[in-house]
Parts: sequence; structure tokens; C-alpha cells
Amino acid sequence: MSQDAFDEVTATVRATMLPILADHFKEENRDPMDGGTDLWVLIWLWEALSDDDAPKAWIQSQVETGRWDLIRTVGALVPVGISSNGTRSIIDPIGRGQIERFFDLPWLVERASALNLDPETTSSDDGAFSPGQHPVATPGRLEAMARAALRMLQAP
Repeated sequence: MSQDAFDEVTATVRATMLPILADHFKEENRDPMDGGTDLWVLIWLWEALSDDDAPKAWIQSQVETGRWDLIRTVGALVPVGISSNGTRSIIDPIGRGQIERFFDLPWLVERASALNLDPETTSSDDGAFSPGQHPVATPGRLEAMARAALRMLQAP
């Protein structure tokens, strides 16, 4: 496929999909961590096709209005794989680049500063990640990793 043909297909996909995705997210109300894989597939697709910050603004508005919890939203960005038996496992810790795709960093750091980002005292998981390990992606573990990532962003 030539570059011109590729650009034409891309423009057509954007023109078709962006209005559909924007309309979908006007009605979306699932929890960021419990909404299922398809929620984030649609968000990533919207972000990839968008030429503006509409997906980022939408996610931040979900947090700002209290519909989504900040820790759970950041936790939902932790890279997770799904095995053939359906087990969800953490692949890598969340990186700054992943966070920047969906949050304005000064906005995020300001809101995170109001939260208790210490490791949960009721959990043995502090959000630490060892390369080569692929622990089960429990909500508590994802939230712990989100707290660890937010602490890292706040560090001088």
C-alpha cells in the first residue's frame, strides 16, 4: 500500500470512528478498573485516532467530577496480559509515558498531592514490581502500583 493510500484509509477511519467514539463516551459510566478490557480498548483507540486532547480531557473530567477514582484510574493503566485460562497478570509497572498519554502531569500531581499515597497498611503489596514476575492483577495490586507510580511522579 502506498503512503497516499494509507493516509486516505487513515483519514476515512478517523472521520468514521471519532464521532462514534465521542458519542459513546458521552454515555460511558463504567468504573475504570471494573469496566472490562473493552472499555480501555475503546479509550486507547480514541486516543490513537484523535488529533486533540479530547480523550485526556474526558478521563480527567471523570476524575474531576468524582465519577472515577484517581487511584483506580491510574491503576487501570498498568499493563496487564490475559492468559489462555483468563487469568489477568501484570506485565510491567506503569510508566510515565503511559500516564502522560491520559493525564496532564501538573494536573495529576496536584490532585495526587491531596491523596494518601502511602502503601496500604492492610495490603502486603506496596506496588513494587520485579522484572520477570507476572503477579495476578488484583484490584489491590493495581491500586498499589498506581500509588507507587504517583509517588514517583511527585518525587523531586
